[in-house]
Amino acid sequence: MGTDMRIDAGIEQGAQSVEQLSADEYGATALEYGFFVAFVAAALLIGAEILAGGVGGMYTLVNGLVDEKISNATK
Repeated sequence: MGTDMRIDAGIEQGAQSVEQLSADEYGATALEYGFFVAFVAAALLIGAEILAGGVGGMYTLVNGLVDEKISNATK
């Protein structure tokens, strides 16, 4: 069995599992919650990435100002 055939079989099995979950009321609810959790996790990761850039820039600015003050004080 080639790699492509195994991948296709895995995709087909995953699709069948999703179909079975969506056919069952509890499975559909679990699937919806799963999508919601994935969306929230993605939003948190994106927000953290944006915030990290801003915070990093702030620390760089403060570091530069402190270094400048120390340099001026030792002259």
